[in-house]
Amino acid sequence: MNQTEYLNHPLIKPNKVEARLYQQTLFASCIKENSLVVLPTGLGKTILFLMIAAHRIQKFPDGKVVFCAPTKPLMDQHERTIKDAMNIDSKKITQVSGQINPKKRKEIWEMGQIFVCTPQTIQNDIIQHRVKLEDIVFLCLDEAHKGVGDHSYVFIADQYHQKAQNPLVLGLTASPGSKIERIDDIQNNLHITNVEIRDEGSYDVKQYIHEIEEGWEIIPLTDEFKIIIETLNNLFKLVLEGLKDLEIVDSAQPRNNPRKELLKLRGRVNEKFSDSSEEDRSEFFRAMALVGNSIRLSHAIELIETQGIPSLSKYLEGQINDIKFGKGSRALKDLMFSEEMRQVVEAVQKLQERKVIHPKIERLSELISEEIKRNPNNRILVFAHFRVTAKMISEELNKIEGVESHWFVGQSSARGDKGLSQKEQIEIMQEFRDGNYNVLVSTSVAEEGLDIGECELVVFYDAVPSAIRLIQRKGRTGRRKEGKVIMLIAEGTRDEAYMWASKRQAQNMRRLVRKMDKTTQKTVQPKKKQQKGLVDFLKEAETVAKKTNLVDGKEEEEEENKSLEIEFEKEEGKIKIICDSRERNSQVIKELMNKGAELGFERLDLGDYICSDQIIVERKTEDDFVKSVIDKRLFTQAKALVESCTKPVILIEGDLNLFSSSLHPHAIAGAITSLATDFRLPIIYTRNQKETAEILFSLARREQEERKRRISIGKRKGLGLKIQMEETIASLPHVDHKISNRLLKHFGSIKNIMTANLEDFFEVRGIGDKIATDIIDFIYSDYNEIETGEEARTMKEDLDFLRKDKRGINSKKSENEENQPKNE
Repeated sequence: MNQTEYLNHPLIKPNKVEARLYQQTLFASCIKENSLVVLPTGLGKTILFLMIAAHRIQKFPDGKVVFCAPTKPLMDQHERTIKDAMNIDSKKITQVSGQINPKKRKEIWEMGQIFVCTPQTIQNDIIQHRVKLEDIVFLCLDEAHKGVGDHSYVFIADQYHQKAQNPLVLGLTASPGSKIERIDDIQNNLHITNVEIRDEGSYDVKQYIHEIEEGWEIIPLTDEFKIIIETLNNLFKLVLEGLKDLEIVDSAQPRNNPRKELLKLRGRVNEKFSDSSEEDRSEFFRAMALVGNSIRLSHAIELIETQGIPSLSKYLEGQINDIKFGKGSRALKDLMFSEEMRQVVEAVQKLQERKVIHPKIERLSELISEEIKRNPNNRILVFAHFRVTAKMISEELNKIEGVESHWFVGQSSARGDKGLSQKEQIEIMQEFRDGNYNVLVSTSVAEEGLDIGECELVVFYDAVPSAIRLIQRKGRTGRRKEGKVIMLIAEGTRDEAYMWASKRQAQNMRRLVRKMDKTTQKTVQPKKKQQKGLVDFLKEAETVAKKTNLVDGKEEEEEENKSLEIEFEKEEGKIKIICDSRERNSQVIKELMNKGAELGFERLDLGDYICSDQIIVERKTEDDFVKSVIDKRLFTQAKALVESCTKPVILIEGDLNLFSSSLHPHAIAGAITSLATDFRLPIIYTRNQKETAEILFSLARREQEERKRRISIGKRKGLGLKIQMEETIASLPHVDHKISNRLLKHFGSIKNIMTANLEDFFEVRGIGDKIATDIIDFIYSDYNEIETGEEARTMKEDLDFLRKDKRGINSKKSENEENQPKNE
């Protein structure tokens, strides 16, 4: 037996890190240039980071090193590994997370040397100038396959490339993607010039690979499930037949209409009926109703097929609650009040009362029981897509003798789905490692990077249609010894389709990886010459204006404003833009940073970006613009802008096609013309966030450099609060901004509205018995009762009541509601 050799380096503790030939080969290549390393899970990507970090700190003793990991549990794992192996004062090795006070984070960046952080945290600290990228001599990006699109890694790499004095980037991943275009994007986005690849067949890693036995089991569904699925599919076919009759879809078969295609249908409907008259829009409304119900039914079918009764029950309960609180559309009511849906709700509720989850649960319980009996010291990881399913599975597995199970989910919380704090995540994961829990039931949060050496079995409760997620899930076992992966597939369902899709992608990825050279020099493709866009014309106009002296800031009249002001001192020569703090995570901010703009952040009552003391810009994406037209928020904002700012601007971002949104083209066209004529607001259109940033930068540069305007804006006292109050009351059931305004004028305050009696509401024009009752019900609803799912037990009763209530409403409307004027 060969004696184990260890790395010998002054900054790595003796006898701590095993010396492996492939890691040393990778090290020699990666210290020379920015590199992407593709390495199977369990082969010590973190060790490669340690080797390069020690080398860089020895070369640059005052330099700093950053290791980015996507989740808090991963951060905790990497921090322990680094502290255990590095011969550096442990106080200089620290985590930096969003849980730490921003002022404290700045001190940490100044005092430490090796930092483990999430991408979001370092991105925010770059934007807020808390971290000096000039001092960082090595940046490591774990799970580098995420470095595409608008992910934080792209922004971090761009900023680091611009500002670092001695830069070196290392990207680490086990699953780069199944398409060469994606890998090219990762290389370009992270400024990678060298790609190093090893797979299970590489000669220098074979001896370290542990075999993973992979299998799947087809689980037949019970007759009760088949009846529910058949009923939903019949409803789905009826809806699709209606869409086919209207020539919106070509086939009425559910299998030919996947969810991603259904989501495109609203645009097709708008385009088809764009020429219909206002008087004859019945087919348009019918088509839109059918599209909405097709999406609802497709999702419901997926839940019952792949997840089970708890997930479907929760979804149906949410639809019923929308109707109860006045948020449900006519299409939703037609669907939920149908006889077929009544049968589904009744069947689901009976199964819910019997604590039935899904036939896969029975087989899962058998597998877990057999494994625990075979090896009581084993750790088992179960993956489920939805957290409600994960929690239910964990509860069921805890009924098995010898099983100590816990669920593991992300931090975000929604109604009825409380997340885990970072502290709770770390504690649960450590308990799992220590053996206090021997089964962990997790959502996707545990897919990446986590090292549980004793984990011999990974079970997929549901299949995933992604090769990257398939590889990441499998990689949680076989790290220090042989492992096993089992997928549970519901027979004849989307589970099967997802499984084969992910397997095909994984095969493509393996073929692609083997074709790539072990060392690849990045080639930059010349950009195609594009047709001039809005940004190009703006730049040309600025150039002409400079030459002809058409721009003269002194000719602008100063409008007196003795109200409150936000004002910032800006660095000489820098263009400053004040941004709403809620825009902090948008790609626009990253693009502005890359252009060298100096950004300040405030919670703005009006607008999203301030370019000078006269110009404030309200940015709306295509989706937000449509929503703000529907809820009348657009015109409230427009009114406030023109009252408060000398030169307000509306910027609409994206492809706002009159015929591709959920609104009728006439409604969108009317809103745009109203902004331009009634409010006299200039409207700028941009195609994407990059172009938006270019426009904002150009506006700010023109104001500050050419017109010598200050970077401040007046705010009138009370205006922001007034709008906030109106928005708050407008969130009540059936209350739009007109009724919100009337309620506040009548009652005087939010407190008076919340404590009013039912009959008090009848004094407000536009409010009858139905609206008043729903408002009172909403105000006095018990949040904890909803959160714990108590209402699920009365789902059928609620639906029966609402069905009867609908008949009553249709037969007799409140006199007050009928007399409500159409315009005000």
